[in-house]
Amino acid sequence: MAAVSSTKDDYPQQLYNYTQESCHKEEAFHILEFEFLQRLNIAQLQNKLAEIKSTAIHNYSTLRSLPTLPFPHREERNMRLERHFPSLTRLPNRPFGSHYYYATPPTFHPGHDSIRNFFRLHLPRSLIYSAEEKQARKYEYESSQHPIEVSLTVDRLARFVVAFTGGAFLVVPMLVMVFAPSTVKSVSTVSAAVVLFAVATAFGVRAGNVETLVATATYAAVLMVFVGTSS
Repeated sequence: MAAVSSTKDDYPQQLYNYTQESCHKEEAFHILEFEFLQRLNIAQLQNKLAEIKSTAIHNYSTLRSLPTLPFPHREERNMRLERHFPSLTRLPNRPFGSHYYYATPPTFHPGHDSIRNFFRLHLPRSLIYSAEEKQARKYEYESSQHPIEVSLTVDRLARFVVAFTGGAFLVVPMLVMVFAPSTVKSVSTVSAAVVLFAVATAFGVRAGNVETLVATATYAAVLMVFVGTSS
């Protein structure tokens, strides 16, 4: 054990002596090939790079799929980071001047359709925020961010819009066909009404393909029954 310890202690001196002698006696410095070790290291490095590449691509795709933070809030967070880490602000290319993404994407209520989502994005926040969400997300409310759920008032307003629109889709075509009735007028009215109803159902209501098809076909059948009884 003492010999081993002495050898380890003498290693720096041995390394120095070898290097000095090599400088005096070797015009060109030669190194050992270590082919096996070189290939082993290269293969290991290659595998690590493959893992890093796969992880990096997955992380980048996940990051890009997250919703971005609006510009005013992004600048606010930049200023906060620069205030707490002033030494990093002196680095080139402004390290904090980048896009911000939600680490946890907002999970909107699954019942949100296009109408409720439109109200959620455009109505005043004092109307669309529920009392519970105002307390739970006070900072988001005060900074004019959109709520996750809509209030009961907005939900009832959306129901009224859907009910009113559904009734109008039935009443308006019937009124048009009743006054000065004719076959061409009835067919044209039914065709236009069915197309508008299909568009409204597809883009205004959360419904699957089968549900949309059934609703449109039922609506067209109701109008055709009215045309047949009134002609």
